[in-house]
Amino acid sequence: MKIMISNELAIKYSWYGAKKKEIFSKLDVCKIIMSVIRKFHADATDEQISASIKIWLAHAKERMERHRNTNQEF
Repeated sequence: MKIMISNELAIKYSWYGAKKKEIFSKLDVCKIIMSVIRKFHADATDEQISASIKIWLAHAKERMERHRNTNQEF
Protein backbone atom coordinates (compact mmCIF):
# COMPACT_ATOMS: atom_id res chain seq x y z
CA MET A 1 0.00 0.00 0.00
CA LYS A 2 2.76 2.45 0.89
CA ILE A 3 4.11 2.23 -2.66
CA MET A 4 0.75 3.16 -4.18
CA ILE A 5 -0.60 5.64 -1.62
CA SER A 6 1.41 8.16 0.38
CA ASN A 7 0.64 8.81 4.03
CA GLU A 8 -0.23 12.39 3.10
CA LEU A 9 -2.96 11.07 0.82
CA ALA A 10 -4.03 8.23 3.14
CA ILE A 11 -4.86 10.62 6.01
CA LYS A 12 -7.62 12.07 3.84
CA TYR A 13 -9.45 8.73 3.63
CA SER A 14 -11.21 6.22 5.83
CA TRP A 15 -12.94 3.02 4.74
CA TYR A 16 -16.47 4.48 5.09
CA GLY A 17 -15.65 8.19 5.12
CA ALA A 18 -15.85 8.70 8.88
CA LYS A 19 -14.74 11.97 10.49
CA LYS A 20 -15.49 13.94 7.31
CA LYS A 21 -12.89 12.01 5.33
CA GLU A 22 -13.29 10.71 1.81
CA ILE A 23 -14.62 7.16 1.28
CA PHE A 24 -11.82 4.78 0.36
CA SER A 25 -13.95 1.66 -0.17
CA LYS A 26 -15.68 3.21 -3.20
CA LEU A 27 -12.48 4.08 -5.08
CA ASP A 28 -11.34 2.14 -8.14
CA VAL A 29 -7.91 1.79 -6.56
CA CYS A 30 -9.54 -0.04 -3.65
CA LYS A 31 -11.16 -2.50 -6.03
CA ILE A 32 -7.81 -3.04 -7.75
CA ILE A 33 -6.04 -3.64 -4.43
CA MET A 34 -8.71 -6.14 -3.38
CA SER A 35 -8.39 -7.98 -6.72
CA VAL A 36 -4.61 -8.17 -6.53
CA ILE A 37 -4.70 -9.49 -2.97
CA ARG A 38 -7.27 -12.13 -3.96
CA LYS A 39 -5.04 -13.16 -6.87
CA PHE A 40 -2.15 -13.96 -4.54
CA HIS A 41 -4.23 -15.02 -1.52
CA ALA A 42 -7.28 -16.83 -2.91
CA ASP A 43 -8.48 -17.79 0.57
CA ALA A 44 -8.58 -14.17 1.81
CA THR A 45 -12.07 -12.87 2.50
CA ASP A 46 -13.30 -9.35 1.82
CA GLU A 47 -13.56 -8.82 5.57
CA GLN A 48 -9.93 -9.84 6.15
CA ILE A 49 -8.67 -7.62 3.35
CA SER A 50 -10.77 -4.62 4.35
CA ALA A 51 -9.75 -4.99 8.01
CA SER A 52 -6.09 -4.67 7.04
CA ILE A 53 -6.77 -1.67 4.81
CA LYS A 54 -8.84 0.02 7.53
CA ILE A 55 -5.97 -0.32 10.01
CA TRP A 56 -3.45 0.90 7.45
CA LEU A 57 -5.55 4.00 6.69
CA ALA A 58 -6.18 4.70 10.38
CA HIS A 59 -2.45 4.75 11.16
CA ALA A 60 -1.42 7.01 8.27
CA LYS A 61 -1.12 10.10 10.48
CA GLU A 62 1.08 8.26 12.98
CA ARG A 63 3.37 7.02 10.19
CA MET A 64 3.61 10.50 8.73
CA GLU A 65 4.46 12.08 12.10
CA ARG A 66 7.00 9.35 12.91
CA HIS A 67 8.67 9.91 9.54
CA ARG A 68 8.70 13.67 10.10
CA ASN A 69 10.23 13.26 13.59
CA THR A 70 12.87 10.86 12.28
CA ASN A 71 13.92 13.36 9.61
CA GLN A 72 14.14 16.22 12.13
CA GLU A 73 16.57 14.32 14.34
CA PHE A 74 19.28 14.42 11.67
